[in-house]
Amino acid sequence: MNGIFSFFPKSGIYNSIVSNNGMDLLKSKQIKASLINLYDYQYERYANMDNTVENKYHYQLLPIINKKMGFAENISKSPNPVLFEENYKELISECRNVHGILTSNRDLLIQISKEINELLELIRIELQK
Repeated sequence: MNGIFSFFPKSGIYNSIVSNNGMDLLKSKQIKASLINLYDYQYERYANMDNTVENKYHYQLLPIINKKMGFAENISKSPNPVLFEENYKELISECRNVHGILTSNRDLLIQISKEINELLELIRIELQK
């Protein structure tokens, strides 16, 4: 109910490097491969999952809470107990679904963080050469 937080990777410099054949300047094949994997695969994968969460939240979970359970009319009041009971199973099902997707998102963000740290280490090693 307090909103959704997202990760928005900045890709402007990467896109500029790729469009201007700047990747050819990199000597390390491992760094090139890591950059490509990170920007062209992992970030895109996360963006797709993030959109899925947003759609689930706005088009499946909120309609149950707001319309079917009556929260939209007055958030300060408790929901109508009859409406709450009638829609409880559907709400639980949608919450489990969203929780599963959020868990996958979290796992992907952990993997992305790990890959960024590995890439930074590769760059440090390359700069020391």
